Amino acid sequence: MSNIEETLKNIFLILCSFFIILILYITHYMSAFLIPIFFGFFVSLMLQPFLIRMSRTKIPTWISTIIVVILSVSLISAFIFLLFITFQNFLEDFPNLSEAIQKRLLNLLSDVSKLPIVKEYFSEQKLKTSIFELFAKMNFGAYLMLSMSKTISIIKDFLVFIFSLVFIIPGINKISSRISRAYPENSSKINKIISNIIQQIQRYMVVKSVISLITGALTFLICYLFGVRYSILWGSVAFLFNFVPYIGSIIAVILPVTMSLIESSAIIKPVFLLISLTTLQQVLGNLLEPKFQSQSSNLSSIVVFTSLFAWGYIWGVAGIFLAVPLMSALNVICENISVLKPIHYLISAKKRKKKKRGLNATI
Repeated sequence: MSNIEETLKNIFLILCSFFIILILYITHYMSAFLIPIFFGFFVSLMLQPFLIRMSRTKIPTWISTIIVVILSVSLISAFIFLLFITFQNFLEDFPNLSEAIQKRLLNLLSDVSKLPIVKEYFSEQKLKTSIFELFAKMNFGAYLMLSMSKTISIIKDFLVFIFSLVFIIPGINKISSRISRAYPENSSKINKIISNIIQQIQRYMVVKSVISLITGALTFLICYLFGVRYSILWGSVAFLFNFVPYIGSIIAVILPVTMSLIESSAIIKPVFLLISLTTLQQVLGNLLEPKFQSQSSNLSSIVVFTSLFAWGYIWGVAGIFLAVPLMSALNVICENISVLKPIHYLISAKKRKKKKRGLNATI
């Protein structure tokens, strides 16, 4: 009997693998529709605690939902508008920045070309010609037109995102009652599992969002104090890319430091900026965040890198930002379903310690 059960379990896992591949194909095909909905789902999970607190004040659920949706949409809209305006100004100024970069590179090449090792293989004129040809191929007008053409697509996705918030936020509260009606005999156990999954995903999203917000605000402040142009843009980049492990932190540091190198005549200012931003990323990302983050979302580095490339291929840039939240949600689900626990052990960095609050009930 045990051999039959083991065989059936293996067959189930194989079928699950094929089912996952099919789902990934469908999500790639329906990316334009699914991306804003998934963003809406994760934002809804973050907003759920605020909705619960408002319901305790005896405010009707529909009024609480409207208030939470309006406030969240207003804040997100203001952030997107500010980011869009700042980015447009940056793109318009990019030709001037490219000239400054070109001058810096030419001065650097002039100094490097005087070295005996370099002088033996490359002439100064040849290196300068290569730089001129490289910058001549860059069509900055095309970048501006591309960013403008994306505006309509962003607005469409944002409207879908708003509609998903309106329907998902009140729907989360009704999951328990619907399961009780559908499965009256096992409703308490199933509701406990779903509640655990939602709580752990919420914890990950809330902690990650708060840390990202602090990272973005402090990055803006540091860049502003160092006199780096487009400080709002660099703070926004740090906030957004903090959701992308490893690579995001590097991008959030390199971009403002590069801008400082372009603007500064002395090297000391960019060096101190590099030290300050790197220290900020290390303190918040490696010291502060792990203390508050749920261990259930602790993914192995291989899984993180693989998911970044996989979801980046499936959903483009949006997939890169959603990769870790999606894999963390999958990790929590697999942890709470006994037949899927092998997947949880495979993708987790380390085994989660058992807690006394009963969060280890599994199906």
